[in-house]
Amino acid sequence: MSKHIHNIRLWATGCKGTYVIIRGSRIVAKTASTLPLRGDYVIGASSTRSVRGLEGTLVLRVSVRSPEGVIWEGEQCIIGKEACPLSRYTKALSLSPGEYVLDVDLADTPPSLEAEVCISPVPVEGGLLVSGARPGRRTRMRPAQGSTRSWSLMVGEPVRAMDACIQRYWLWFFEPLTPRNKALVIRLEIGEGLVDSIHTELLRVGVYSEVVVDVLTPPGGGNVVFLDPANLTHPLFTMHTEGCGGVS
Repeated sequence: MSKHIHNIRLWATGCKGTYVIIRGSRIVAKTASTLPLRGDYVIGASSTRSVRGLEGTLVLRVSVRSPEGVIWEGEQCIIGKEACPLSRYTKALSLSPGEYVLDVDLADTPPSLEAEVCISPVPVEGGLLVSGARPGRRTRMRPAQGSTRSWSLMVGEPVRAMDACIQRYWLWFFEPLTPRNKALVIRLEIGEGLVDSIHTELLRVGVYSEVVVDVLTPPGGGNVVFLDPANLTHPLFTMHTEGCGGVS
């Protein structure tokens, strides 16, 4: 077994959903796990091991199966050079307690795309999703304290969707000479507990390494921590998500 294949399997076993490997315009491998679920979920990229050639948007046909058969299916924006729209959070998938399997097939993909992505159902009351490289052109964002001209965390305004509050974060590094494998660990804390943690590669756009992450929390918000995997004791940024409050 090659080291590459071995590493793919390690990442796949840590994926709470379906781990998919895309080369060109086809899926060359996927590994699905059975998940105990209950409640409301949105489906998207919970981590990216690698993404190359993302010149547009990756859209997948997603189906959710229980032992009784397919209970939901539809097309879903997973990740894009311009981040998936926040409108995808306006409809959640409601699941009764049980065991479920998520399956995916290609609907639309940039022809040069090479990617290894974990696709997961993420609870609307708390979770993290990778949405793309850059926010939409009309997205209003402000720099977080500690941002510089060389690297910055941009913070979007909170948006309510059903019972969840979504806040978009855009982290970028100006690194013209960096190798194309910069990674990030993101943790979401609500109250006293760690709700979600993901390890994801930043996407490469020109001389920038960057990623757009959507944070789902209850209306009261939570804390999100951005870390360099090589130094988990000194966060790059620690932010309190604002929560939606009176936002409609």
